[in-house]
Amino acid sequence: MEATLASPDFSKRIPQLDGLRGLAIGMVIYFHYITTTFGSSRSLVARLLTRSASLGWTGVDLFFVLSGFLIGGILMDARGSANYFRVFYSRRACRIFPVYFTFVALTLLGAALLRWPMFAPSIPWPFQASFTQNLWMAAHNTLGSRALWPTWSLAVEEQFYLLLPLLVYAVKPSRLPWIAGAGIAGAAVIRLGLLLIRPNLVIAAYTLLPCRMNALLMGTLAAWFIRQPRLWQKLLSKRNDLRRALLILLGCLPLFLAIPAIDSRFEILVGLNAFPVYYALLLVASLADERIGRILRVRWLMNLGGIAYFVYLVHYPMFGLLIHAMGVRTAAGGIVAAIIALPLTIVVAQVSWKWFEKPFIRLGHKVHYSGRRKSEFQRIAHVATPEPAVAE
Repeated sequence: MEATLASPDFSKRIPQLDGLRGLAIGMVIYFHYITTTFGSSRSLVARLLTRSASLGWTGVDLFFVLSGFLIGGILMDARGSANYFRVFYSRRACRIFPVYFTFVALTLLGAALLRWPMFAPSIPWPFQASFTQNLWMAAHNTLGSRALWPTWSLAVEEQFYLLLPLLVYAVKPSRLPWIAGAGIAGAAVIRLGLLLIRPNLVIAAYTLLPCRMNALLMGTLAAWFIRQPRLWQKLLSKRNDLRRALLILLGCLPLFLAIPAIDSRFEILVGLNAFPVYYALLLVASLADERIGRILRVRWLMNLGGIAYFVYLVHYPMFGLLIHAMGVRTAAGGIVAAIIALPLTIVVAQVSWKWFEKPFIRLGHKVHYSGRRKSEFQRIAHVATPEPAVAE
C-alpha cells in the first residue's frame, strides 16, 4: 500500500513539473528535427519515423497546461496581496523579456544580413515586439519564417498572462472552475465555428488565444482542484483509477497517429481538445502518484526542463542554420545536423540560464508579495504565498 502523499508544497520548486517540462520540449524537438529531416523522403523507415514524431507538436499543449497550472496557482496563492499585480508582472517581465527580445533582435539582424530561406517571410517587427505575431500569422494564414515559428505560443501565453490575473483577482475562488470550464468549452466552439465559416484558416485555429485557451485553462483548473483539501484526498484514494484512465487514453494514440497532420480538421476539432485533457490528468497524476512522479524526476529530464524556455526558442533556428551552413541535401546530412544541433543548443541554453536568465530572475524576486490578508485559497488550503514561485 502506497504512503499517503501530503499536499504539494507550492512555496518550493516541484521537481516532477520540471520533468514534465523536459518531456514537452523533448517532444517538440523530436517533431521538428524528424519531420524536417525525413519529411520529403519516401522510404519506409522515413515514413515510420515521421509518423512516430507526428504528435510531437502536442508538446506545446503540455507547455500550455503547465503554464496555466503554475501561473494560475501563483495568482491564486497571492490573490490577497496588496502588490498582487505589480509583483506578478515585474517577475514575468524579468523571466520572459530578456531572452525573448535578445532572440528576436538576433533573428531580425540575421534576416537583414542573410538571405537564407529560414528567415522568410519575415513577420513585421511591431508584431514581434508586442507579442501579437499570432494575430499576423492568423491574418496571413502562415506561421511566417521558420526561425520565428516557435514564438506564436509565447504570444498566446503573454496574452493569457494579461487576462488571467484580472480573472483570478475579480472572481470569487468558488466560481473560478465554472468560468474556466466555460472557457474550455468555448475554445472548442470557436475553433468549430472558425472552420465552418472559413475552412482554410487553419493557422488561426492553431495560433489564436481564444482557440487555444482550453489548454491554459485546463492547467488553471488543475491548480484550483489540488488546492481543495477534500478533493485532493479524494484524488489520492483514486490513484489506481487515475493510472488506468491514463493508460486507456494512451491506448487511443493510434487513432491520432492515423491522421497526423497538424492542419487536419480531426486534429483541430478533436486533438486540440483531447490532448490538453490528457496532459492535465498526467500533471495531476505526477503530484498524486509517487510512481509517476519518480519517473518524471529522472535527472536528465529535469535538467532539460530547467532550460526548456531557451531551448524552445533556439532549437529550430540552430538546426536550420546548421543545415544551411553544411549544405545539407539528404536525410543522412539532416541526421548529422540534428546530432550536432541538439547538444550545441543545450550547451548554449545552459550558459544562458546560468549567466543571463538567472540574474534577471533574481532581480524579479527582489520584489515580494505582501498583503493585508490571506487569499481565500490560502485559508482553505493552508499554503504560503510562494517565495520563490515554482514557475519562475
